[in-house]
Amino acid sequence: MDELRKEAINLRQVFRDKIDDSSKPEAHELENAITRIEDDIQSKKPPRSIEDQLKRVIQLLSSGDGKGFMDDRDLDDLKDRCEDMRNQVRKLM
Repeated sequence: MDELRKEAINLRQVFRDKIDDSSKPEAHELENAITRIEDDIQSKKPPRSIEDQLKRVIQLLSSGDGKGFMDDRDLDDLKDRCEDMRNQVRKLM
C-alpha cells in the first residue's frame, strides 16, 4: 500500500504540474477526486473503494477532453497513470 500511496501523491503532483486553467469547475472537481484517492489509501479503505475512486477520476479525465483546463495529451497521460494504479489495486483484491 505504501507504493500505491506514493503513486497517488505523484498523480496529484503531475496533475498540478499539467493543469492549464485551475479556475475551471472541472479542474476543481478532478483535483478533489485525485486527492480523495490518496486519502482513501491513507485511511486504508478497501481496495474496491479505491478502485471506484480511480474509475471516477478516469471518467472525469475522459469528460475533460476539449474543456480547455488541460491539454488532451496530458489528460491521456493521467488516464494511463490511473489505469496502471487501478491494475495494481485489483491485484490487492
